[in-house]
Amino acid sequence: MAIRNGANKWLKLGYAKDIDTRASNYGLPATATIEKVVIVGFDTGNEAHSFKVRLHTKYAVARISNRKVRALGMVKTGFAECYPMDMLLVLNAALTTDQLNH
Repeated sequence: MAIRNGANKWLKLGYAKDIDTRASNYGLPATATIEKVVIVGFDTGNEAHSFKVRLHTKYAVARISNRKVRALGMVKTGFAECYPMDMLLVLNAALTTDQLNH
């Protein structure tokens, strides 16, 4: 998902049974907006988790630091799994092509 808080916009990579409920737990300010960018279906939560871990490992160097994400307004949870917007095409390709091999 893409999250915007004021002039700041970043990507959040994760999985959830209910995306809206999960996003409500991030601690974002009421002015923040969330856009669902790519949704990939999995048969089980374990499959989704394993896939997410592989992607986070593969792109670890590109992640935004926890401290910076908290400063952007994501203060409760989810701040360890965020990427800059310039990773959108890379992550989109990974989600749509690597997912076929999960």
